[in-house]
Parts: sequence; structure tokens; C-alpha cells
Amino acid sequence: LIAEGQALGAAEDIINYTWGQGLRARIAADRGDLAVAEQLANEALEHAYRTDFPGVHATAHEVLGHVLHAAGRADDARSENERALELWERYGYTCESSRVRTLLAKP
Repeated sequence: LIAEGQALGAAEDIINYTWGQGLRARIAADRGDLAVAEQLANEALEHAYRTDFPGVHATAHEVLGHVLHAAGRADDARSENERALELWERYGYTCESSRVRTLLAKP
């Protein structure tokens, strides 16, 4: 479905590409393909910052945090999730802020 969604989007649809790569990264991380997951997450983050949408930025930081956590890089994952939380809070996304705070509270 990710491939289909990306194929149906216009070439200039950065958000569609960003979310697709982010989903691919999460799946790769959950399957243990950590090198591919990190590459996909970094691509998603790079593309996210081609937009003016803080929610897209924050989501991409969360994706990278998920991948880094799966790779056993807890400190790096925490940094990415803290960055996501900062963005969610700055722009008033209370539900998302709460979700990330819960993530950060986990060991």
C-alpha cells in the first residue's frame, strides 16, 4: 500500500513521499533491517524539512527515534523524540505531545 500510495502521488508531493519513507523505515526497523531503516528514516527527515509543516517535521523525528531505539541507540532515539516533542508543543499539538511524553517516560 505504501508503494501504491507513493506511485499515485505527484512527483512534487513531498509529504506523501516523506510519510511513505517513514512507514517503510518503521517496518524495516521492526523487521530488524536496521541499516535500511536508518537510511529510509533519514530520507524521510530530509524531505520533511523541504516543507513548512511542523507536524511533518515532528513525525519524521519520531520515525528516526523509533529506528534508533530499535537499533539499541537509546540516547540518539531520545534526542530525536525530544526534538519531536519540542515541535509538537511549540505548535500546540497536545495529543501528539502527550503521546511522545509517554514514549520518553519508558525505559
